[in-house]
Amino acid sequence: MNHLDAPTVIRTKRDGGRLSDAAIDWVIDAYTNGRIADEQMSALLMAVFLRGMDYRETARWTVAMVASGERMDFTGLRRDGNGLLATHTNLDGPFAVRVSPSGTVLLVDGLQYRVRKIQ
Repeated sequence: MNHLDAPTVIRTKRDGGRLSDAAIDWVIDAYTNGRIADEQMSALLMAVFLRGMDYRETARWTVAMVASGERMDFTGLRRDGNGLLATHTNLDGPFAVRVSPSGTVLLVDGLQYRVRKIQ
């Protein structure tokens, strides 16, 4: 997929193809910035619903969505109540690294079903 535009991305998924990381990043960025119409995004989401997405597509889509805009801080609602950041973690199947526009590094920890923010 050399040229990224909504019809090309929709057609790729409609025809059973795998969306590249670049295509997913482009779609999320273009939609959140108003360069893809709601109708085109609806068509893409219908193709995704009917054809599905593989594990890597899903992870990349998740990271692109998280990196696409403002995020709310819920640290005060943590179960342990202390609101402290973790100093280490175990990663099980990490992939799909993305840097948000604000410079935050996001990592999908696939087997733990988490998107991790690295500071």
